[in-house]
Amino acid sequence: ESRHGTAECDYRESKDVRLSVAIYLADVNDDNLDIIASDSTSLWPTEGDTAWFATQKGRFWKRHNPAVEVEGNAPRSMKQDVGRTPFHVTDTFPN
Repeated sequence: ESRHGTAECDYRESKDVRLSVAIYLADVNDDNLDIIASDSTSLWPTEGDTAWFATQKGRFWKRHNPAVEVEGNAPRSMKQDVGRTPFHVTDTFPN
């Protein structure tokens, strides 16, 4: 288990760029929220940030139930993504 990230790089002089990408896929739900949020291999979102992960629940994968006619019942996918539940952050540090 290792952290995935990159140190600060200043490529302005050489007009170059370095890009690093890590993709994590998970169907976040109430049963696995704590275990997913406890992952320590990414630099963001930070380990244990259950509030952020909770805003992602049901975002990409949701089975359509035609017997239930309620708003938000449509199947979901990355193509149909409308964004996550609002996540309100409060800065407690003075400016």
